[in-house]
Amino acid sequence: MRTLGGRCASAQLQLFRGKVAVGRRAKIKHQAQPLQRSKGPTTKPLPAIVTALRTASRRAAPVWPAIPRMGSHRPTVQPTRRARGPPRWAATAQQASGSQSRDRRLFDAFRLICALDSAAVRLWSALFYLLCSCLCFSSGCTTVSFLSQAAAGQWNLGTSGRPLTEVITDYSTPPETRRLLQEVIRIKKYGAGFGLQMHENYEEFVQLEAPFVVWFVNASAPLAFEPKTFWFPIVGTFPGLSWFDEQDARQFASELEAEGWDVNLRGVTAFSTGGWFDDPIVSSMFFDHPAALGFLVNTVLHESVHATVLAPDQQYFNESLASFVANEMTPKYLTERFGPYSIELTEYLAAMERGQVNFELMSAANTALTNLYMSPLSDEEKYRQKKKILDDLTSKVPFETPPNNATLIGVQLYNEGKVEMEELRATCGTWERFLAAVDSLRPRDFGMEQSPFIGPALKGLTVRGCVPHPPPKKRIYQKQWRQRTHRMAHRESP
Repeated sequence: MRTLGGRCASAQLQLFRGKVAVGRRAKIKHQAQPLQRSKGPTTKPLPAIVTALRTASRRAAPVWPAIPRMGSHRPTVQPTRRARGPPRWAATAQQASGSQSRDRRLFDAFRLICALDSAAVRLWSALFYLLCSCLCFSSGCTTVSFLSQAAAGQWNLGTSGRPLTEVITDYSTPPETRRLLQEVIRIKKYGAGFGLQMHENYEEFVQLEAPFVVWFVNASAPLAFEPKTFWFPIVGTFPGLSWFDEQDARQFASELEAEGWDVNLRGVTAFSTGGWFDDPIVSSMFFDHPAALGFLVNTVLHESVHATVLAPDQQYFNESLASFVANEMTPKYLTERFGPYSIELTEYLAAMERGQVNFELMSAANTALTNLYMSPLSDEEKYRQKKKILDDLTSKVPFETPPNNATLIGVQLYNEGKVEMEELRATCGTWERFLAAVDSLRPRDFGMEQSPFIGPALKGLTVRGCVPHPPPKKRIYQKQWRQRTHRMAHRESP
């Protein structure tokens, strides 16, 4: 799940676990608490930064006053000036022989600050520009409130994580948690071997107090499968929003219901920022289920696809692609890791089969409702038959709350274009070629924003023989932005 767009694998995995948790979740007994923070700070103490700047300033430009340590008084003595000749900061390279130049020393100090937490720099700079853009282009208070809670929630996640190695070696870590965290390292290496961009994702662990990391809210027209979309500058449109606080999500859902929309609210156990930031492992990704390890493998691979291929304004494509890749890779990983007759593989495949049965029932209901909405019947008759179809579905599938159009759209997001993806995968031969081909799809290939009809775009790549489309002249990827900010923070001095 992406924080803005609710991009996640949890709906599909909950479907496979035998209980479809895609409706409005019943109110839990305890309120969601703030995320648990680690015992120690995740960045260096501020005095260390000041000390580094003091050293860099003295070496770089002796004519500047030294930066005082925190809590001390600023020196009142002015630096002495040279009576003759150019100032030391203007000295030539020959005059400064035996020591590094001023620019080099200042760059080192700047690089040190950025290296302390380059992800935090990316996070706040992106959210700042996004918020400013929304204030310029939108007057709605929902936009501002959503972005503010998204910034606070993402910051809490970023500052609450503990390195996986630290959690694994901690004697207080439960054995099952330790086992799953050790597996994450192997999963990342496996996915990277097939071309998935892991970046620095899943190198930290966050223990949540709440059962979910975010709550996802989406809406649909009551007599049509037309999702309500939410637009943001830079990042585009989304057919739903994710909230870090459950009460905020419920209030937002109530507002949409008051406007006449079919609304779906569900808890999300896993998320991805789509390659913009470094995502942690959160405790809600661990299920109390015999197939818990298989679900974890699927989730990590699913979210890693989002960090590798992410088409703007195409949620159906993004989620369906991630589901296809993860569903294909997970059984192979479990077979290579534990064997073809292992309990890990057996439990996972059994859960997938149960989920497939539920999906086929919901897909049949989706088709029946689509035909109903396109019929010439009156709205009153459509509502009556809609209730009958959904009641029949509820008797066969264990929903937490009564389903509606938004519920079925939430499931449809993950299951489009499977046949076309299989054909393209066979044509490409390798996962690397397959991912490169789908990453080259252009907005015009889908026909419209948030298109559920992704088959023709994939079919076009198959006809081309898995040859990627040429990239446009100007196209900004979140991966390129990550690389630029990472180089700015970590590259060598000039």
